[in-house]
Amino acid sequence: MGDEFQSALYVTAPQINLASGVALAIALLNHVPPKPGDSARAAARELGAATRRVQGHWAAQKPAKKTDQRPFDNAADTSWGALCARLGAQAALPHDRHPRALQAAAVLDALELRDMSWLTLKYNEQWAQAQRRLDRVASDDLRDTIAALAGEGFLDEVEFAHKAYGEALGITSRHDQAVDNVAMLEPLRALSAAIADYGLQLCALYRGASAEMRRDIVKALRPIDLHRERYARSTATAESEPVTPVTPVPDPA
Repeated sequence: MGDEFQSALYVTAPQINLASGVALAIALLNHVPPKPGDSARAAARELGAATRRVQGHWAAQKPAKKTDQRPFDNAADTSWGALCARLGAQAALPHDRHPRALQAAAVLDALELRDMSWLTLKYNEQWAQAQRRLDRVASDDLRDTIAALAGEGFLDEVEFAHKAYGEALGITSRHDQAVDNVAMLEPLRALSAAIADYGLQLCALYRGASAEMRRDIVKALRPIDLHRERYARSTATAESEPVTPVTPVPDPA
């Protein structure tokens, strides 16, 4: 940087997530200049405190529960397949001699069940397509008609499998052990502000510093440059950061 030092790059914290913010803060604290001055030293101490607060909240979070969604997807596919087979069998009979055949054909058309390729969509998309069809059952009051055409239990099984599928996907209910991102929002905001304030104090110190001190400040702010470079060329996520809730946070002198 040298003569091209741009303080505007460091007085606003870069975009961070849970782990990347902790990793950046620890890197900054590991590169505090030897003689930072009272204001920058105080900002570094606050940055350390904010980092430890984030780690404390992070450690208190329950790990997200991973659910194998394939059994729920298979159950949904099977239930829809069974219902469609029953309605299709009815609809295949000669319509002129079997009034129910005409009704079954009308239900298949109303619920768009002639083409079942939507059952191969991604889990969330398939669930949404199924929900749209079940909404149509309710809005057109087709429950009794379907029971009469397909037999008791077929629509019930579709609804049972659909409800379980939605819960497994986290669509219709919150996973009991999901990480509480809302609780993490305020500590992360405080960490972001602490990073920005620390950068601001170093930039203020840079203005009247000696050449040696300026070099130390450039080195001290380098973790922010590296953070931005890495996230500009990568879709790295929090899980890829080499930090944990118990990674030691340096204590600036």
